[in-house]
Amino acid sequence: MANYLERYQQGDHQAVWSELLSLGGTVRRPPLDREAYQVARETMKRVQHNIEILVARLESFGFEFGVYPDGEPVPFFRGAHVPPPADITESLNELENIVGLLPLSLRAFWETVGSVNFIARLAGGEGKDGEPEVDGLDPLVIDSIDGVLAQYEEWLEFSCEDGAADELADAFAVSLAPDVLHKDNVSGGPPYQIAIPNPSIDAFLLNEPHRTTMVEYLRICLARGGFPGAGALPIPVEELTRDLLRF
Repeated sequence: MANYLERYQQGDHQAVWSELLSLGGTVRRPPLDREAYQVARETMKRVQHNIEILVARLESFGFEFGVYPDGEPVPFFRGAHVPPPADITESLNELENIVGLLPLSLRAFWETVGSVNFIARLAGGEGKDGEPEVDGLDPLVIDSIDGVLAQYEEWLEFSCEDGAADELADAFAVSLAPDVLHKDNVSGGPPYQIAIPNPSIDAFLLNEPHRTTMVEYLRICLARGGFPGAGALPIPVEELTRDLLRF
């Protein structure tokens, strides 16, 4: 019988992830840990491939990354796709030593893809009544591990100021992306987060409208060219997503 990686490579993508997710934390025990990790890495290699294609295609269609739809620059923008740094393994181990195990999907994403920020405006594009054409698209954003380590330091400092250093009232959660309104430079709701520690292969993305796991969220995002929100894409999605790898 084919193992999980072989089944995944043969196209049984969703079933493999579903089965591994159902096993919970046992995926971190030998010998299953190696297979689960290989599936996660293979998945994120495909995600990386698709993101690189989408960045080039979106730029060719006139998307200006790092600029909100209203024309304001995105603070601390580093690029639509930033590959992982050379010391990513050390950073991952540091974070897990602090907060506990990360789901393998997130660990593999940071190891393989790095970070993604598709917040953008369409160059020269104005919609009806002078409104930008790319509002409400909820562009794909997955923050870097450096950003999350900075989040933790801020959270810990705030918690200590409140006199809760020993018994923190709220558990730290990994904030991966702002919500759809903040992505349009409008005050909105809580960020998209993952609760930790989590020893499973994948985790639910909290506060995100689709109410699904991180891997399924990436599938939804990339099937829409990187924009899973309710807003209408100004270009045919088929032109963006042709020949992308399934994962």
